Amino acid sequence: MYNWFFYRLYNYFQIKKNYDPLFHSVAVVAFAQVIHFCLLSLIIVKLFNFDLKFFGNEYSINKLIIFPFAFVWLYLLNNYYKNVINDKNFKSLKKNCFLNSTPVTPITPPTVPQFFK
Repeated sequence: MYNWFFYRLYNYFQIKKNYDPLFHSVAVVAFAQVIHFCLLSLIIVKLFNFDLKFFGNEYSINKLIIFPFAFVWLYLLNNYYKNVINDKNFKSLKKNCFLNSTPVTPITPPTVPQFFK
């Protein structure tokens, strides 16, 4: 799913003649991954009724500790997608990598509000 998303963003930024389409695409993909990680952790917390100490207000008042991890994650993603772009099969990512998860997409939105009652 993220490879398809990256491919679409990278092609969009290239068409618009962006000065750094690689980093901008990687930044949007990293943001999507952070949102999905937070959503998944919220669903797990609500489903199993426990508390994650790192995301609470009592144990992590200073959220600046997250920045080094975010920079390392962006660096790793940037290197990964730089290698993907240099790969000869980069153009084969057009449609095939996202079709496997499309049957799950209509089922997910109606079930998510069930966890927040």
